[in-house]
Amino acid sequence: MRVPGMRSNLSIFWISVLGLYLELLLIRWVSTEIRIFAYLQNTVLVVCFLGLGIGLFTSRRTISANRGLLSLLILAGALAFSPTRRVLESISYFLSVLGELNIWGGVYLDSLSVILPALLIGLFLTVIVMVLILEPFVPIGRLLGRLMDEHPRPIVAYSVNVAGSLAGVWLFVVLSWLNLPPDIWFAVLLLLALPYFLLRKPISWGGPVILSAVVVLVAMARLSNGSLETIWSPYQKLALFAESGNDESDRPAEYLLLVNNTRFQPIVSVRDPTGDWKAWEADAEDSGLSLYDIPPLLHASPKDVLIVGAGTGNDVAGALLHGAGHVTAVEIDPVVVEFGRRYHPDSPYASVQVQVVVDDARSFFARAGETYDLIWFGFLDAHTTTAMTNVRLDHYVYTRESITRAKELLREDGILCLMFGPLRPFIVDRMATVLRDVFDQEPIVLLGGVLLVVGNLDGVRERLENLPEL
Repeated sequence: MRVPGMRSNLSIFWISVLGLYLELLLIRWVSTEIRIFAYLQNTVLVVCFLGLGIGLFTSRRTISANRGLLSLLILAGALAFSPTRRVLESISYFLSVLGELNIWGGVYLDSLSVILPALLIGLFLTVIVMVLILEPFVPIGRLLGRLMDEHPRPIVAYSVNVAGSLAGVWLFVVLSWLNLPPDIWFAVLLLLALPYFLLRKPISWGGPVILSAVVVLVAMARLSNGSLETIWSPYQKLALFAESGNDESDRPAEYLLLVNNTRFQPIVSVRDPTGDWKAWEADAEDSGLSLYDIPPLLHASPKDVLIVGAGTGNDVAGALLHGAGHVTAVEIDPVVVEFGRRYHPDSPYASVQVQVVVDDARSFFARAGETYDLIWFGFLDAHTTTAMTNVRLDHYVYTRESITRAKELLREDGILCLMFGPLRPFIVDRMATVLRDVFDQEPIVLLGGVLLVVGNLDGVRERLENLPEL
C-alpha cells in the first residue's frame, strides 16, 4: 500500500518524517501549555509511542486520518479558549495534591477527603488529554505498518524508516532554532500531510480543512494572551508582560517575564529603592535590599564575578551596582538575554564590564580558565530535585561534580552564593549537604534557605557584622 503518486521507499520516508515531527511537536507544545507534563515529559512520549504501536498492530484496519486530526482540533480548541484552557491547566494542581511532585504553584494538601476527589479529577482530565494525543498516531502507525509489510526488502524499509525519523527530528530542531511559534509548527504539519489528501482520487479536503482550523486556533491562543511579546526560544515559551510603570514618576517601568506560563523573573531596576519587589521577607524590606543586592555585598571586593543563570540581568545589575569590576554572565537561553538587552531599565548587558556567554552552566564550568572572587548561582530552571521528575537542569547543575568544579574556579578569598527556591525543607537540606561536603564547612544560610553561602566565611561574617544593611 503506497501513498498515491509515491514510490514505496518515498512513502515510508514521508510517513516517518511526519510521525517523528508530530511526536516532537506534541511533546513540546503540550508540555508547555499544561505544566505538569513539563515535569513528566516522558508521559507524552509514551502516549505517542502507544498510538503508533496500536496503529502498527492494527495496520489492516481502516485508516481514518480525519478522526486523528479531529482530536488535534479538540485539543487546540481547548487550549485556545480561556474557560477550557483553565480546566486543562488545573490538571497540574489536581495531580500535585499528594506532594510527590515538587512543582511551582503546586497545591499540597493533607486531608484525604479533599485529596482523593482532586486526584480523581486530575487523572480523568489527564486520560482525556492522553486520548487526544494518542488518536493522531493510530492512522500514522497503520499506514506505516502497511508500507513496511508490503516492502519487498525489510532491511531497506527499516533503514528508510530510520532516515525519515531522523529527518523529522531535524526539521523540528530547525524550526525551534528559528524561534518559530506553534502555529508555524502546525502549518508545517499541514504541508507535510497534504500529499496524503491531495494525491488521492477523489481528492480529500477534510483533513487539510481540519488542520487549517488547528493552525488558526493555535495562532489565536498565541496572539490573545495579552503579552507585549511572546517568543518560543529553542528551550521554552517566553512571554513578556508590562507589570508596572508610571509616566508621572521617574521610576522605571517594570516587566514580568513568564516562562512556560509560569512567573520566571521580574525585570526591575536594582537602583530603585522604592519597589516592593525588594522585600523577600520583613527583614529584607526593612533594609531595602533585594536578592540582587546581597551576594555582591557579602564580598569585600568582588572584582571578578561569575553569574550562572543570569536571566534578564537583574543579578548582573546588582553586581555592577555594588562594585564588581568585571562580570561574566552565563545564560543558556539567547532569547532571555535578548529580552534583558532590550527591556532592562539598568541596561546591564550594555556595560563594557559585562561579558555575556550564551551557554549551559556545566558546559561553561568545563571550559572556564579564569578564577573569580564571587561565583553566583542564580535561580536556574525548574527548581525540583526529586528522582520522579524528568532530567532537568537542576539535576545537572546542582550536583556534587558541578559544585566541585565551581570551587576550583574560586579564588582563595572568594565566596560561592547559591540561590534556590526550595519547595520542601529536604531540598534546601540536600543543597546544604552538597556544599558542606565539597567545601568542608557549614554554609551560611540566609533568607530562610533561599541563599546559601560558602567559601571565605570569615570574610562573610565580618561583612554581616559591619554593614548595617546586612
